[in-house]
Amino acid sequence: KATSDNSGSNTTAIGASSVAADASRSLVAAGGGSREGRCSGSGYMSVGWPGMSRDKCIERAAEVQKDTAQCSFLSYSSSSQPQQQSQFCLCFKDCSELTHPSAEAWETVNPEEAKATSDNSGSNTTAIGASSVAADASRSLVAAGGGSREGR
Repeated sequence: KATSDNSGSNTTAIGASSVAADASRSLVAAGGGSREGRCSGSGYMSVGWPGMSRDKCIERAAEVQKDTAQCSFLSYSSSSQPQQQSQFCLCFKDCSELTHPSAEAWETVNPEEAKATSDNSGSNTTAIGASSVAADASRSLVAAGGGSREGR
């Protein structure tokens, strides 16, 4: 379900408030390792610096989580505005909703899982690629007349 808040960005509700903590823990797992959007709220820690790569951001966030348990979720953006403001590598302890700020591309991952994927494969695009294949397969199913399963 998408709604609009006063900031002009869309917000996607992930789970009911009574299970928000459990939903936030499984947010990434349900999305195949990466979810489109940025964790909502202002309770975050910026762990990036100018020129930091996505892989280094994930590595740093995994270190922060290991050391402080304050980075269960990492929202990363390669968009120009967050990059220019050094607000592109954000650690969140909790994440029950994802927002979609206009004109910005964000992804949210569990940094420890993303780092493990990166360490095991030499690249952290495996899970994202699998999600893309699934989306393409879903589009093909609909185009072939198989019907849409979206929203069920």
